[in-house]
Amino acid sequence: MKNIISFLFIWVISHGELFAQDCACKTALDIRKQQRTNDRFDLQSSLMALQKEKAGTCAASYQEWLAESFFLRNQFDSAKESLDKAYQLLSRTSCNEKSYYNYYRLMSSLNFSIGEFTKSLEYSLKALPLAEESGDQFEEAVCLLQVAQTFNKMKESGKGIEYARKVLDILEKNKRAIGESFSFHPSCLCVFLEIPGY
Repeated sequence: MKNIISFLFIWVISHGELFAQDCACKTALDIRKQQRTNDRFDLQSSLMALQKEKAGTCAASYQEWLAESFFLRNQFDSAKESLDKAYQLLSRTSCNEKSYYNYYRLMSSLNFSIGEFTKSLEYSLKALPLAEESGDQFEEAVCLLQVAQTFNKMKESGKGIEYARKVLDILEKNKRAIGESFSFHPSCLCVFLEIPGY
């Protein structure tokens, strides 16, 4: 199950550009594209170009990248500071709600990790309609899974199961896109969500 979650998390990180098309930072989009397609890609020097940006979506993208880096190292206070900066930068633009997707997604994960489940749910529920509107079912599955996990941690597993079932439907429909080696069974999700009886 951890492999499935890791796959979805990595996939979301590498495909974050889907949600900022209306106010996209071309530099960030290019970096993500090169990161996916070039084995020898030097992420550090490419991020230096984003670091030079002082305003707009490119500066916000850099702060989100920093937050992801801090988050992966369990430096939650630093991740929160970077996300606060990203939000301030985004709020100064005239970009639409889609541009906030990565911010919502990261804030949900951050709050989940520090046990602030109500806040995590709030951000997940803001990200979910954006993921649904994108038409990207993997993004939608990740958001649904975050909502399911959060409800479970809030001792509302009945609500969590509703969202988890939607994840199962999406993953089953997209099995070929993931690869035939990907096998998924509802009991795996129930174990992951710590639902009694499985």
